[in-house]
Amino acid sequence: DVEGMSRPSEVYPLLHEGRIRSTSEVEELAAAKLNECCSCVDRFFLADHNPKFAAHAQLAARSAFFLLICGSPFIIPEGYYESLDWFLGTGFYTFGVVSFMVLHIKPTLGATMAATVSGIRGVIAAVLNAWLLFHWFPE
Repeated sequence: DVEGMSRPSEVYPLLHEGRIRSTSEVEELAAAKLNECCSCVDRFFLADHNPKFAAHAQLAARSAFFLLICGSPFIIPEGYYESLDWFLGTGFYTFGVVSFMVLHIKPTLGATMAATVSGIRGVIAAVLNAWLLFHWFPE
């Protein structure tokens, strides 16, 4: 009955009944259940044979799926959705957005955010540099 529990909130009543002695056992049960839940994805990417390869393969698969969604406006034929044609016509969403995402995808959210912020800062610095140079030396 304890092994079927997936969340700590389902296990805490067992703690009060005396079937589990400490909260560390509750955390261990919840962690084991979480690992069991995620192991099917790990097994698909062969994490038991090569965990490093599995981590990189998962990142590649998630990235490919996300980029397919982000790149779908460029795959859909022109004239299929008028609102999509208008949005792409504004120039706000271009191929550069998708390539920017490709260049800044990292294994963790924090690393991705850091790379993206760094990339945005670099673009701002380049634009500011070009603007200043054209302002000071117009010829």
